[in-house]
Amino acid sequence: PFAVPLRWFAAFDPTERILAEEGNSATIRYRTRVRDAVQRLRRAVEVLDGAGFDESVVDQVSELLAWVDGFAGEAVLELDYGGVAGLFSSAELAIDESAAEVTASLDALEEEDYEVAGEHYADAASRWAHAQSLAYVN
Repeated sequence: PFAVPLRWFAAFDPTERILAEEGNSATIRYRTRVRDAVQRLRRAVEVLDGAGFDESVVDQVSELLAWVDGFAGEAVLELDYGGVAGLFSSAELAIDESAAEVTASLDALEEEDYEVAGEHYADAASRWAHAQSLAYVN
């Protein structure tokens, strides 16, 4: 089991969320053009750096940016929950707005509203806490 790293959501606009039914279960996909993802990730790096985040945090987003930027701008980038969707109920997936929460957190950081930024990030992080914890189960 794994979780989607929250920084990956910074590449997507919340409107690019696709809630799909696959068999008896639901899943989520985000799809965007690489050029749009690169633009969003550059902004995320600038916002995090400008807010004074530790270099290790900024570097993780910068590495993702460098990887995505290696693809053609017209290519499509997809984040698919795949098997990890099985860790959530259909109801939980229906209300999962992880990209919206990450975007709202970055927006608030840009406005120097650190309390609101923390609240939005905490909402996304708490949604993924159980899935992330499974990576450490022996």
